[in-house]
Amino acid sequence: MKYEENKKTVSALRTKSDFLNPDNLLACLGLNAGIHVFSLGQKMASSKANPLEKENDLFGQEQVRMVINHASYIIFKLFKDGIEL
Repeated sequence: MKYEENKKTVSALRTKSDFLNPDNLLACLGLNAGIHVFSLGQKMASSKANPLEKENDLFGQEQVRMVINHASYIIFKLFKDGIEL
């Protein structure tokens, strides 16, 4: 799904059953992963530090969080696609 589609889907969720729907949950995870990738990219681009400092010191923890969020999205998508066969 694309960012705008995920954003539209997530903004329409209201009830617990909405969030328990696997398609909606996938949209939430995708939006969360996308936002982390985008915001970290902006922060790293605007930083004046050298690339090694950016990766190891300034944004290391955020990179780990971004990877974990993205991996959660991928794992859930693979699981969801696997059970729909």
